[in-house]
Amino acid sequence: MRRDPLVPSVLVAVCLGLAACASGPDYRRPAIATPAEFRQQPPPGWKESQAGDRLPRGSWWTLFGDSTLDALAVQALKANNTVQAGDAALRQARAQLGQSRAARYPVVSGGLSASRSAGSVSETAADGTGDSVARESYRAGIDASWEIDLWGRIRRTIEAGEAQVQSAAADLENLRLSVIAQLASSYFDLRILDAQRQLLTDTVAAYERSLQLTRNRYQAGVVPRVDVVQAEVQWKSTQVQLIDIGRQRAMLESAIAVLVGRMPSNFQLDPVADYPGIPQVPVLPVILPSELLERRPDVAAAERAVAASSARIGVAQAAFYPVFNLTASAGLRESSLANLLSAPAWFWSPALNLLQSLFDGGARRAITEQARAAHEAQIA
Repeated sequence: MRRDPLVPSVLVAVCLGLAACASGPDYRRPAIATPAEFRQQPPPGWKESQAGDRLPRGSWWTLFGDSTLDALAVQALKANNTVQAGDAALRQARAQLGQSRAARYPVVSGGLSASRSAGSVSETAADGTGDSVARESYRAGIDASWEIDLWGRIRRTIEAGEAQVQSAAADLENLRLSVIAQLASSYFDLRILDAQRQLLTDTVAAYERSLQLTRNRYQAGVVPRVDVVQAEVQWKSTQVQLIDIGRQRAMLESAIAVLVGRMPSNFQLDPVADYPGIPQVPVLPVILPSELLERRPDVAAAERAVAASSARIGVAQAAFYPVFNLTASAGLRESSLANLLSAPAWFWSPALNLLQSLFDGGARRAITEQARAAHEAQIA
């Protein structure tokens, strides 16, 4: 069998592609200047911080023991528009990563084609005329193409996609924490207003009875007119405070409706007449604030965004180098459909293509500078 001279060159190119280093800088976490010693000596038990953004947080709002808040939190996690947008962004990042990973594999396509061409063949006849000839061609085959990632463009794209997925996941977790924290704060503010409104309602009733008593005493000549005026002012001022609390409560109720993904016009939280009061905040250990800082998802999202921007520098730099594509076609080809099905002619055609951009007016350099600037912005 005769050896194809293209095969060794293809194997060499594949080996080089597998052994090549990716273009662009390898990611390293940004260095932060720290002092040799701190102004204050660390307390006993001090340790360096460790990332804990992936630790499970659980349903922390259940610590308050409020069934209404628990139900609202479940609704918010499912129907809040901001959380839904963050979840969609995460799914989009995962889909983009899947698209980037698919570039590592060959693209294979198959198809059928039929063509007919007609022309004339000149003959040395006395009248100078020619005969008309028609040709038919039928083809059934498979085409494959594969980009040899010689300069690491695909690897850097996957690296950026993985970091982007992690950043989107941290952003989503941060949105969930923010929404539930805002929901809990608004809910307890509303319950405080309920308690104040109940107190003011009782106060208005007491002031009304006091005003009536003062009027009776004034009619009996026991107290002067000024006492009646003072009692009326006190009664009406308390009524104004009660109206203002009602307005504040309506605003908080509308804000809670938006947080749980409901229309404010169709949402209502009934005042609880026998509400036990605002629950006590759980006792927090002294070391909790530093551990909370380690678990902040927004910090993790920012660091992952830096990693993604670093990988995009390599993607931009890979555009300066030629692109190697390995293509191949195989199938059946005949001049008639009957022969294609009964006695087909096989064909096989491998090829190695090289494409290099010779002039682009500085576009690739500008794209690379843009990627570097975006990376520096993320670091800052």
